[in-house]
Amino acid sequence: MEVIKDALFLLLTPVMLLGFHYHPSLTAKQRILFAGFLAAVIVACGIRNGQIMYSNIAHPPRWDFVLFWLYGRVATQGLNFYEPEHALKLAEQHQLSVDPIGTWFLYPPQTMFLFAPLGWFDIQTAHLFWYILMSSVLVLDMILLWKIFLRGSGLTGLMLTAALVLTLKVTSMIIYFGQTIFIVLLMLLLFWRERERLRSGIWLTLGLFVKPVLALLPMVLVLQRNWRAMMSAVGAVVLISALAMIAFGAETFWDFFTVRPAANLPGDVYADPTNQSLLATVLRLTGDDLHGATPLFRAVFGVLSLLLAALTGWLVFRLGPDHADWALSLTLALALLIYPGALEHYSLLLIAPMLLLWARRQELIGGAWGVVGFMTLEYALIRGHYAFMANALAWAALAGIGAWMIGRRAAPSIAALLASFPSEGLEPG
Repeated sequence: MEVIKDALFLLLTPVMLLGFHYHPSLTAKQRILFAGFLAAVIVACGIRNGQIMYSNIAHPPRWDFVLFWLYGRVATQGLNFYEPEHALKLAEQHQLSVDPIGTWFLYPPQTMFLFAPLGWFDIQTAHLFWYILMSSVLVLDMILLWKIFLRGSGLTGLMLTAALVLTLKVTSMIIYFGQTIFIVLLMLLLFWRERERLRSGIWLTLGLFVKPVLALLPMVLVLQRNWRAMMSAVGAVVLISALAMIAFGAETFWDFFTVRPAANLPGDVYADPTNQSLLATVLRLTGDDLHGATPLFRAVFGVLSLLLAALTGWLVFRLGPDHADWALSLTLALALLIYPGALEHYSLLLIAPMLLLWARRQELIGGAWGVVGFMTLEYALIRGHYAFMANALAWAALAGIGAWMIGRRAAPSIAALLASFPSEGLEPG
């Protein structure tokens, strides 16, 4: 039954995309039917996600919201949230089942501004408020995706965008666990939309503090000499760090750097099936002994990461500011690959590069049908728990497009250079 369900969900992707592509040639009645189809998909997904929220508020699952609430509760009591025994004690008091590993607060202290307000309420009330926030952010994500990539398509484009986001399996997964990736996507899109403005660096910094997976994106600013955004990002880091030190105490703030909570995790956490990073894939393929020290410094992972980063950096530099959309997409795909903590649901962020491909489908080799095939494959890989392959395929496709664009731009210059040489024929002797 699950296989049939997955197949039906996967079939939605090409049907929605092709229906939208051929929308201008449809009759008025066919357009109404197509709009009704998209609305039905949105409503069905909305009902399903609403059921998940209702069930989780009544019976909070073990991961991840419960941990966020515990972190917030520890912070509001003025305790050091980098000492996991405080969260464990609270879990026992409230009869919550948690994994001791999860009580390590792995985020930088600035992230606690997001979780601390949860500690003001009991867990059910906090969960309700959290879901209201997440639902609002998800709606904003859909609107921004539409405005950035499909704005000229009207209401039909907005409905398509919403349906594409909701039919990604990881969207329901994020809702079930109460994860923060919707906020990361919002910050990414705000940065994407306003990257030429001074405040764009602030959005990037906020997103980075929610999930460090965005830590590679400043590379685009540096390589494309966007110093305004870079300056605002640095300024935001300094300001938010100062506020965090005041709010949570200097000792707690510096414990993130001295305790290094990520170093206390057992090695097998990095090879868990939910981890879809390059490191996790290398560890699973090589079967390394994961007991003891952190596996972050594996030679294969380090070499591959450096090679991928070097090639990506060269492509970003050569693409230049005129192709910043492609540079951001490529760097984002790289980040999903080499960030050691890239879990399966992080692949929601691929919706931005995929919609960029869809918006530019007429300019690309293969046209609309090629992009439909690519996006359907991406949806299948993400839905089938092969997010690493989806991330790797996205990076390879975007790198190929970037190289093609660079070559196409260079072709006229090469032709002009060749034409500038005098053609001297040999005279008969």
